Amino acid sequence: MTDFASNSSQIQTKLLAKKYFELHPCVQKIIQLFAVIYAPIDKNSFISCLSKTGALDENNRPWVTKTLSSQIDKLVKSGLLVQESRLGPECHPLLTEIATRHAVQTGQFEIQVMAVEEKLPIRKHWQNESRMFQSLNQCIREIRIGFYRKDPDFINKQIEDYQKYSYSQEKLAIEKILEQICNNPFDADWLHTLPQGLFESCISSILLNATLKLSASEDAFMLLEAECSTDGEHRSDYLHLILTEQLLLRGCSQEAQESLEQISDEYQNNAAVYWGWLCFLRGENDQALKYYTDALKALKKATGKRQIYFNTIGGLFFILALLKDGSAQRLREAEEYANLIARQSEHWLNFIYARLKMVLQVHLGDITQKQFVVSSHISSVEEENSLQTLFCSLCLYWMDADSAKKRLPNLLEPLYRRSLASGHHWLAMETAELLSRLKPSSNYDQH
Repeated sequence: MTDFASNSSQIQTKLLAKKYFELHPCVQKIIQLFAVIYAPIDKNSFISCLSKTGALDENNRPWVTKTLSSQIDKLVKSGLLVQESRLGPECHPLLTEIATRHAVQTGQFEIQVMAVEEKLPIRKHWQNESRMFQSLNQCIREIRIGFYRKDPDFINKQIEDYQKYSYSQEKLAIEKILEQICNNPFDADWLHTLPQGLFESCISSILLNATLKLSASEDAFMLLEAECSTDGEHRSDYLHLILTEQLLLRGCSQEAQESLEQISDEYQNNAAVYWGWLCFLRGENDQALKYYTDALKALKKATGKRQIYFNTIGGLFFILALLKDGSAQRLREAEEYANLIARQSEHWLNFIYARLKMVLQVHLGDITQKQFVVSSHISSVEEENSLQTLFCSLCLYWMDADSAKKRLPNLLEPLYRRSLASGHHWLAMETAELLSRLKPSSNYDQH
């Protein structure tokens, strides 16, 4: 999302919230129920749900079709509800979480959930009572219910049922769903009320998405820093790893080291990959390789799997450290790891690993792979994400600097500006360094 689009949606969110909180409580309940339903719904089905909640109109009478229909039309006209052609109305996406949080605060949420579950039930498997979701949105409806009930076990069960029995082919990405719930809009006070596991999942989802899309996340980052301080209520080793990752991406290597030093001895096996990443960025390649090797050994032991690799951003830098070493043994090792992730079609970093694998194969003597790297498309941040744009650009530069000079500046200049604006200074510095090689006469700040 561009800064303009981000600012525009923030202004719109504030306007919608202002309109919503100016409504009579009985009308707020209508919007809250639409938010819980989380899908377009026809008026007859909606009034059936609303009646079940026992909601009354401004005159303390039960809603009837005529008055409710008129009220819904007003809410659509004011923009608080939205309606596409031939579909029923639904809550405006920028108001959905505001209205739901308000329902929780005012004690309406459980009443509304019970009505929705009774009047708009989800089909169950005849053998084992597992839910058979008709669509991804229907599953998100239930994940949101579990979330606002602060019930991680319920959330995990919905995800499991969706993956096993859903009629929908749409992919479920829990990080995106959590980010949508928690960052729409961001509310530090509300996040504070979450139990440890949900707090950790939410803050990591918000910050990861901000890194990938280079969107502003200063509020979330400041909350994370506060929680990792000595008197932070949610302070944990895992949160320190999230903080370390953010500090490295923001170019704060000394602060990243201090964060790693705060992690308990029992958890240092999990921290080793971040120590490796830090050492690589500092140019201490041999030490980086040692940390990474120890971290992978610990991961294999903990999972009991021989064919496994890191699932985090830090794993990319192990490949770079092995590539920097340059020996045939290290290059083959890197190719094996890159291939492991590249084969996993659902892995969130598989595209980058596939491109790195081609580069490694060229270094190992398979020259045919060079043309694949040179001719392959490189996506912009808008198309994919910041890491993919940067790493694929580096791969092209390593393989063919002349081709890179022609193709990359128009792709990298927006990446540089947005990395700088969003506070991801390591990304900005790396992009600036690459740009300065592609355009020697340019003047990009690499500090």
